[in-house]
Amino acid sequence: MDWDEEEGMETTMEEEESDHRYAGPEDVACDVCNGRKQRALKSCLSCLVSYCEQHLQPHHGSPAFEKHELVDSSKDLQENIALRQQCVYTAENAEKQRKLAAIRLKIQQRIQERDKNVKLYYLEMEAISDSAAETVEDSEKIFTELTRVIEKKRDYVNHKIRSLRQIEKNRVKELQKKIEQEIADLKWKDSELQKLAHTEDENAFLQKLPSLSQPGTPTDTSSIPSLQDFKDVTESLTKVERNVGEVLRENSTDFKMAGTKVEVLLSPQEPSIRLGGVTGRWSSSMLTVCPNVNVDTRWTCRTDKIKEEQSSVNSWDKGTMGSNCT
Repeated sequence: MDWDEEEGMETTMEEEESDHRYAGPEDVACDVCNGRKQRALKSCLSCLVSYCEQHLQPHHGSPAFEKHELVDSSKDLQENIALRQQCVYTAENAEKQRKLAAIRLKIQQRIQERDKNVKLYYLEMEAISDSAAETVEDSEKIFTELTRVIEKKRDYVNHKIRSLRQIEKNRVKELQKKIEQEIADLKWKDSELQKLAHTEDENAFLQKLPSLSQPGTPTDTSSIPSLQDFKDVTESLTKVERNVGEVLRENSTDFKMAGTKVEVLLSPQEPSIRLGGVTGRWSSSMLTVCPNVNVDTRWTCRTDKIKEEQSSVNSWDKGTMGSNCT
């Protein structure tokens, strides 16, 4: 083969190879080439463009295109991209639905818990109302009993005071009669002595003088009771009033539902109220007037069972009229 033929063959091969780089009817053409377009090797899903080998080089060498996703060239690039986006959207939507379902499940569980709390609070309010109503009823019973005891003791004290008054008046009246009789006897003796002073009968003088010179035994006036005795009774009752009032003011006005432990002890025999370690008790023996008041007039008023933490109100006895009351 001569040189011309060989050169012609090489030219033909180059033309065929050059024709092979260009896009045919069935090939995907490069979207960047001007004029006759070369066949595209890759399509970029980020750029939405197909590139030939020459125009694809920036995607391999530039950092700006590192995150671009390259796929084999395709005529249906838009459809593939749309389908790919649909798949991505479906996956993302499924993930969102999963997260939303998890969040809703937590919310529904929280709602169920709160519903239980609401029901518990409702039951608690009913329990509080029932307890308060029961406590009010018990309080009425306690204060009614306290009032009854106080009124009973008041009547008893007043009765004993009136009895004491009559006894003392009778005793003073008896003493008054004795003293009046003593005065009458002394006046008679004084009159007889005055007559005797003017008599001239020596024998009569000597006979009468010894009897008239004896004044007799004077009546003892030290046993007359003082009005201070009744004042002492009033002072004693005032102490009872003050002590009971202090217990009521300190313990019955500071009840709290929280913060301070309140315990109401209800006993038919001895109703009591306990608040934070302080206890007030009342009983039928709070005020005692001795039933065996006699001529010697023994009188005792006593406060019992009014107690506070670490201290107590000492029971007291009034002894100005005696001290042997039981």
